[in-house]
Amino acid sequence: MITAYEHWLSLPPYGWTQAEKERRYIPYLQELTAYHRNRCAAYDRALQVQHYTKADTLAQLPFLPVSLFKKFDLKSIKETEIFKTVTSSGTSGQAVSRIPLNAANARAQQTVLSRIGQHFLGSQRLPMLIIDTPAVFCRQKYL
Repeated sequence: MITAYEHWLSLPPYGWTQAEKERRYIPYLQELTAYHRNRCAAYDRALQVQHYTKADTLAQLPFLPVSLFKKFDLKSIKETEIFKTVTSSGTSGQAVSRIPLNAANARAQQTVLSRIGQHFLGSQRLPMLIIDTPAVFCRQKYL
């Protein structure tokens, strides 16, 4: 059986009006927020500080400062479920943000990024050259 989320992934990016996004996303995001709140004490505390109870609009959703992902271990999955940890670049010697993903979320993220890229670039693969410093490879434990 296909889930609502899997169905969304099959649709073209940017295909919904703002009102349609609001109608479809709010119930899903309410459930997702409750899921993370129940499984991550630091996230629950951040919501308590914001006096968050429930969002009825996208504007009421609890947004977290990126710095929290640099300072705290925000995860709602068990250590054994971590498939990949996404990190920020940590430019200028700053601390990196760490976002642990399980296998299903890693696949979904890859699918979404691919769909967004195809929307702007088309489906033809283009050659790509990545230039970086050797210091980037020193953080492999986060990759």
